[in-house]
Amino acid sequence: MVISGVLGLCARHIYLSRVLATTTSQRVPARNAGQMVLRYRQAPDPDHKANRLGMFLSSFMWFWIFWHLWHTPEELYGHFVCPDPSKWTDEELGIPPDDYIKDE
Repeated sequence: MVISGVLGLCARHIYLSRVLATTTSQRVPARNAGQMVLRYRQAPDPDHKANRLGMFLSSFMWFWIFWHLWHTPEELYGHFVCPDPSKWTDEELGIPPDDYIKDE
């Protein structure tokens, strides 16, 4: 029991010394990124052309959707003749007759 504890401490000491030695001694050289500004968790400044193109494409998409919903609505609810609800009978609607007496 004591031997395994000592071996565990020695292994931990060796592991930490190697990790600390490699992380402190290894340096990453700076890279030439050109004119690009790197940011952490922050979106880059929007491009004016991309912004206008995105606005045009999204506007055209919604125009296309609403145009077709207005001019061809049967694509949404199907190709059938809508029934006239005024021609339905009370029996079809499940309405009891006026002289119906509920038995209790």
